Amino acid sequence: MNKFLLIVLIIIIVLKYLETDITDKLIESHSRDIYYLKNFYPNKLKNKIKKIVFKNKEEKYRMNTYIRNGSSISHHQMFNTEYEDIIDIFRDARTLNIIRKKTGMNLQIIPRTDPSHLSILFYENAGDGIAWHNDNDMYEGTKWTCIYTIVNDGFNKGKSHATFKYKKNNKEYSINTEANSLLMFKGSKIEHMISDLKKNEKRIVVSFVLCDVCSMKQNLVNYFYSKIINFSFYGKI
Repeated sequence: MNKFLLIVLIIIIVLKYLETDITDKLIESHSRDIYYLKNFYPNKLKNKIKKIVFKNKEEKYRMNTYIRNGSSISHHQMFNTEYEDIIDIFRDARTLNIIRKKTGMNLQIIPRTDPSHLSILFYENAGDGIAWHNDNDMYEGTKWTCIYTIVNDGFNKGKSHATFKYKKNNKEYSINTEANSLLMFKGSKIEHMISDLKKNEKRIVVSFVLCDVCSMKQNLVNYFYSKIINFSFYGKI
């Protein structure tokens, strides 16, 4: 190896080390892997979100697979519709400030270029739900999967049977989320699922992703995994 290539290699190694050191310093400290925040938005904003979802008749994309049964509206379907207000609400600084006050973490919503950054998920047919799985972690920092519940109505003590379940330390836990609650969890580290909906029940949520260092890992595995997930949820690459 000539001297020039050796110098370039040393510079790359040093820069990569410095980059990793900076990333580590930006990762938010936290003592929990999951947060369940009730009464998340003020009534006025909560009602606005619900009104937008029920007023609009935008076509939903439905996909039944071995992982998930349900419908969705991706963020690119929301542009130039009243659904676009949903994007503005969840990307607004008010949302991030509420999270910071309740958790102590200063987080960001991932870039709009990521198709999974925000969507509305509909569980409306008997059998709708999601099987046990872990989310892929495509970001350098800590990734938080966030589920805001708009509606959760049914015959399970007034809520639907579509209950969020997760495993931690070889134990299984469940949370039947209330309307206007935000569930935040490390989806890549916590195995989780949504149990099956029963007939004449309904659960509608907004799913979005937050992180402390929103720099995407550059590798082919993450790239192709994200394409597969986007197609299975939204029917688009």
